[in-house]
Amino acid sequence: MKLPRFLTTPLPPSVILLGENEITLALLSRRRDALVRVETVDLEAECFRQGPVGLLHVDRAMLTSAIGKLVQRVGKLPARGTVVVPTAWVRCVQVETGGLPRQRGEAEDVIRWRLKKLLPCRPEEVRLDFVPLGDEDRVLVVLALDHPLLVVEEVLAGAGLRVGRIEPTAVAVTSLVPADGVPRLVVVSERRSLGFVVVEDGTITLLRQKGLPGDLDRAAGFVAREVDQSISQVQPLSDGARPVEVWVVAIDETGASGVEDALEGREGVAVRRLVAEGERVPGGCSLAAASLGVLLASGAGREA
Repeated sequence: MKLPRFLTTPLPPSVILLGENEITLALLSRRRDALVRVETVDLEAECFRQGPVGLLHVDRAMLTSAIGKLVQRVGKLPARGTVVVPTAWVRCVQVETGGLPRQRGEAEDVIRWRLKKLLPCRPEEVRLDFVPLGDEDRVLVVLALDHPLLVVEEVLAGAGLRVGRIEPTAVAVTSLVPADGVPRLVVVSERRSLGFVVVEDGTITLLRQKGLPGDLDRAAGFVAREVDQSISQVQPLSDGARPVEVWVVAIDETGASGVEDALEGREGVAVRRLVAEGERVPGGCSLAAASLGVLLASGAGREA
C-alpha cells in the first residue's frame, strides 16, 4: 500500500464531503474525470465537535436531518460512496515500531501498543491506517476515534449509501499527484487547520496536521514556521535548491494566502493551486473551486 486509507473497497463514483457547516454530494462521470452533479445542504455548526484526537462527537439527529434534506434534493443517494472529512478530524503521528509482523492484524496490534503513551484515549478506541517511512522501524499512522466515524457511516447507511472509504482532505488530494519522480508538497488550508503531505514517486513520505491559532496576529507567523518546516523535509539544506512543486488547496482563502506568502521567493519551489473548473464542473455550481478539486480527486483517485 502506498497511500494511507482508513477503509478501502472498490472505488465508488460518488463522494460525500463533510464540512463544519455543510455537506456536499458529488457524482462523477463514468470516466471519473468530471463532476456531473454537485449538491450542498447547510449543516448546523453544533453537529460536529472536535477533541484532542480529532473528531470527538457527532450529533446523530442533526446529521440525519441534513442527510434527509440531501435525499430530498437528489431523490436517492448512490448505493456506495467515499466520505472526505476535514484534515483536522484526524491525527497523524510517527511511531517507532522496531519492525512489524507481516500479518496486517498483528501489525496493527503492535502499533496500538506503541500508541498507548501518545494518545489521551485507549488505542482500541481509534480507527487507524499506516504506511512505512523508508525503513522497517518507523511508520506513519493516521488515526481518528472510531465511534464518531461509525455514527457517520450508520446515518449514511440509513439513507441508502454504504461508505466504501473515509479519508481526510489532505490524503484525498494526493490521488491526483503523478508518480513522475518530482517531489510534491500538498498544503491543504482549512478553517481550523493546515494539512501537509509530501508525495514522492506515488508514496507518502510525510503527513502532518496542525491546528491554527485563533489569534490572527499569531496565525501568520505560525503558518510561515509550519510551511518552512515542511519544505525542509523535502528540500534539506544539504541538497541545495532541490526542485519542489507545492500544491496549495485553498479551502480557506486566508490561510492559503499565508501559505503562498511564506513560499514566495523560495529558490527551486514552484507553487500552483488545485482547482476544478470549466468543463469538469457542472454549470451554476457555487462551491469553492478548491473543494470541487478535492471532490474530483477523491472520486477519480487511484485504488490503494
